[in-house]
Amino acid sequence: MAMDSYYYSMLFVLPPILYMSYHLTRILADKKKPTTHGLKAHPLLGHLPAFVNNSNRFLDWTTELIVGSPEMRMGFWIPGMRTGIITGNPADVEHILRTNFANYPKGEHAIGMLEDFLGHGLFNSDGEQWLWQRKNASYEFSKRSLRRFVVDIVQAEVADRFLPLLRRAASDGGGDGDVVVLDLQKVLQRFGFDTICMVAFGHDPRCLPTAGGTLVRAGWSVTYSAYAMGRLAAIWGEDCLEYRPERWLGDDGAFQPASPFRFTVFHAGPRMCLGKEMAYVQMKSIVANVLEEFEVDVVKEVAGGGVPEHVLSVTLRMKGGLPVKIRRKTEAY
Repeated sequence: MAMDSYYYSMLFVLPPILYMSYHLTRILADKKKPTTHGLKAHPLLGHLPAFVNNSNRFLDWTTELIVGSPEMRMGFWIPGMRTGIITGNPADVEHILRTNFANYPKGEHAIGMLEDFLGHGLFNSDGEQWLWQRKNASYEFSKRSLRRFVVDIVQAEVADRFLPLLRRAASDGGGDGDVVVLDLQKVLQRFGFDTICMVAFGHDPRCLPTAGGTLVRAGWSVTYSAYAMGRLAAIWGEDCLEYRPERWLGDDGAFQPASPFRFTVFHAGPRMCLGKEMAYVQMKSIVANVLEEFEVDVVKEVAGGGVPEHVLSVTLRMKGGLPVKIRRKTEAY
């Protein structure tokens, strides 16, 4: 019985001993381990202690070592784990990325670290598999595709989510000197994830909050007020209540229509009013013909001092109509 226990104990103890002996033999036999200027290696543990001690500032630490090295490189070795070189030398970089590119694949270790997330896609593959994916993906990065990406996806994401989010953060300070702290890194990460998902999958994950983050539960009624939108300084500027037809003109004097999502009187999207263009034709025809021949003055004595009141209905109407005085223009005018 005691002998059985002894053998079972050896089964558990012997493998670790053999493993350590194997690597210890390799360490002592290998006289060509990489070294680093200003960095000492432990005889048995290599650079493991240094890596552990500087794990919280790894990038700064390796940068200091590379800057302090005449060759602009640092070498490291950790028993049973990794042995390698980290370089900052431009000649090395050219050799790795161009001159002898085929000799420096990502390798199983690097691919395995991201395999669950990236699989064996373009960013996580080697050899012929990488080459085939690279060739096919290049077609999606043509000038036309990038133009569509900028116009259809990036600009929409910036205008509809990114800038409104920043404006909300800026206005939350209240104008009394307080400043709202915003994690811009998180915002930019969400922005990048949204746009990449739209390009790669045609799906918007909506990582950036929209519409102020208002909660809408199932079954609630949701609508918008075109009337209120026409009176918002945030949309039209501080002169939003003034009659300024020139607000619809561009710098060249030509008509510049506003986004249907800002000027919503004809709705927008799939429910855009089918009679929109007909309404414009009627409006322009009537205005051009009437003003060519008549002068029109609104009766100021009506309620509101000449500004019509409104009656709620399917189509908004003026309470009491729109009393006006019509005068024919003189020939001299």
